[in-house]
Amino acid sequence: MAKVEITPPKWIEVKHLFETRQDLQLPGVKGALWAAYNAVTTFEDYREARDDTRAKRLDRAWFGSGADLKVKALTEALRFAA
Repeated sequence: MAKVEITPPKWIEVKHLFETRQDLQLPGVKGALWAAYNAVTTFEDYREARDDTRAKRLDRAWFGSGADLKVKALTEALRFAA
C-alpha cells in the first residue's frame, strides 16, 4: 500500500507566507533560509488560537511552544547552512 503524506494546515500556512509575504520576496531574501525561518517566526508570532488573548499569544511566542518551534527552525536552518 502506498504511503499517503498529509501536510498539516499550519505548514501550508507557513509555505504560503514563505511564497507570498512581500518582505520575504525581496532580492537576496526570496527562497533563502532566512525567508524560511522568518515564515516560521511570523506564523508563530501572529497565529491565533481559539482561546487566545494577547497575553497568551505573547507568552506562547516568547516562552512556550511557539518559542520552542522557532528555536528548532533556527537550529535546522543553521544545520542546513553548515
